[in-house]
Amino acid sequence: LKRPDQNVIISLAGVGKADRPAFFATLLPRVQALRIEFGRPHWLVIDEAHHVLPADWQHAGTLIPQAWSSLAMVTLEPDLVSPLARRDVGLVIAVGQVLPELASLLAERGVRADTSALDTGVARMWQLPGGDAVTFEVRTPDEQHRRHKRKYVEGALSPEAQFVFSGADGRLRLAARNLSEFVRLAEGVDDETWAFHLASGDYSRWFQSVIKDEELAAVAADLEAHAGQSRASALDTLKAAISERYST
Repeated sequence: LKRPDQNVIISLAGVGKADRPAFFATLLPRVQALRIEFGRPHWLVIDEAHHVLPADWQHAGTLIPQAWSSLAMVTLEPDLVSPLARRDVGLVIAVGQVLPELASLLAERGVRADTSALDTGVARMWQLPGGDAVTFEVRTPDEQHRRHKRKYVEGALSPEAQFVFSGADGRLRLAARNLSEFVRLAEGVDDETWAFHLASGDYSRWFQSVIKDEELAAVAADLEAHAGQSRASALDTLKAAISERYST
């Protein structure tokens, strides 16, 4: 970080959730010291902020500076972020939907927020305290973003996020923890089970909502819309799309 052209990403995927606040507590003072000496990093972005700055963390008061600057916190659960970490937030941006929990926190800062869903590609922003909402379109990234690539191919998704081949009567329970297992199980299930999930739109739904891959979801949706295609051909198409997007 002493180099002006250098960005650094630190992944805590290998650190247990219970240990992440303590890990972050050893990191933040060093980042703050670098800022004092070099003026960098210009921005600190904390994804899943509630994992490293949880609301019930007793040591937050000794870690968090009196004033934050050039800090962005990203979270789906803003109410689980330490109140001390939220204290100096001056700008809030919501995408997808204004969660009720976020609306409650905004109300504490003098903002009344509509919790209705936002259109795709649209975000809503508030300047705090008490600023009016500004709705704007989000620019599409210039480069394709393949998020958490290795995690989705080789990692272990949480049980509730795994794809389960169950069949129409629920007699099966074959859970795919990642894309590699999905392909292996899809090749091994019987034709009726494959066709059931295809007709139910389960493949495209999983790729979109869990894998977060719109293009892969579109490939699956096209296969679901043309269910008359042979299973072998459809599976080959799906496997090719997965391999093209996620091969190392």
